Amino acid sequence: MSVKKVATFKLRQSTSDTSSVLFPVEVQSLRFNNPAKEKEIIGDRGVAVIRKDTHKIICTASSEYQLQTHGEVLKAVELLFKKNKIAFTVSDVRTGGTRGNRMYVNYILPQYQFVVHRTDKYIPFLQVQNSYDKSLLFNLTTGIFRQICSNGAIITHGVKFLTKKHVHENINLEEIEINIAAWASNLGIVKLTLEKLANRKLTKKRVEEVTAKVFNRKRDLTGFVDLKLIDKNVKEVGNNEYALFNALTEYATHVLGSFTDNYDYTNNAYRRISKILLGTE
Repeated sequence: MSVKKVATFKLRQSTSDTSSVLFPVEVQSLRFNNPAKEKEIIGDRGVAVIRKDTHKIICTASSEYQLQTHGEVLKAVELLFKKNKIAFTVSDVRTGGTRGNRMYVNYILPQYQFVVHRTDKYIPFLQVQNSYDKSLLFNLTTGIFRQICSNGAIITHGVKFLTKKHVHENINLEEIEINIAAWASNLGIVKLTLEKLANRKLTKKRVEEVTAKVFNRKRDLTGFVDLKLIDKNVKEVGNNEYALFNALTEYATHVLGSFTDNYDYTNNAYRRISKILLGTE
């Protein structure tokens, strides 16, 4: 008689060590002795972004490309926090991209924490994104952690956050400051939206509708069902859509986040969950 294996997952340990994303990089011109060959190989891509420690090319770009290093980005954001007396802690550092050249760093902002459903404490965070492979611009976005289990979700709630291309653009601290203030003023809306989920009865039809939109890979949907995370969360907070929200963010954080060090898919799952259940963009 065959015995069905019980699905389990190992909690991914977060890290506040930024050394994995602070490797040295530089931009070098691409030149060939044969002009015709140069045009054939690189076209209008006149520079290469290179890791100085391994001497490997990360990507090629046009001659207009301006390097914005991970270190410069993090320094600018931390200076802003200090200037405005905002307490912060680096809570998690992740990488993404095919070469691990995308950076995601979460800064927890404890002074903005709030409580939902009587006892659930949420701590907001600011996520800093940057890359050297051009697939991810310099971005600032926001999210919330559910403290009891470190589940995360990307929340912007209509606030346009800072996005910069690596072409003739520098970080504008004043613009970052304006966006943080706008986002903080909307935390009451986020809290209210989560409370509404807690007052909305959960139905089988709603579960099927939401999970089909969140998980675009069959293995993720199957894994989510096998783990019975909805049943677990219904026991904790009741048969409501807040239980579904917690189950989905728990899976995105601890299961998708444990498959690989590549954070891209987890980050996209957070966005889909927030957009569908909280109505955020």
